[in-house]
Amino acid sequence: FINYLGYTYIPLTYRCTRKLGFACDWTKEKGLVLRNVKEDAGSIEGKNDMVSGKMYKASIYKGALTIGNETYFAEDVYYPILSYRDVVYIPVLWKQGMEGLGLKYSYDGEAKSLVFEKIN
Repeated sequence: FINYLGYTYIPLTYRCTRKLGFACDWTKEKGLVLRNVKEDAGSIEGKNDMVSGKMYKASIYKGALTIGNETYFAEDVYYPILSYRDVVYIPVLWKQGMEGLGLKYSYDGEAKSLVFEKIN
């Protein structure tokens, strides 16, 4: 996960998407395609080489992103879709994205973490 201008973004990696109950594929015709799968959602923990407080440069993802039957492009969304180190990230606050993936989220202040729940 990354923070961009105070917003949380989900990486569209195999492990992360499967843990959240959806899959991410890429085709030349459609670009990134997200679809629901029946996987066991669980906690996502990991380590990376990012340093807290340090800024890293991401870019705006210019390709297509299909969720269910809807295809989106950079100009279609209010919150930008990002790319960092060849991984695409979608914003948690992107309502169409979260609903299209069947997710709702809340913040656990005590644990200081996001909690995702499948809604379909």
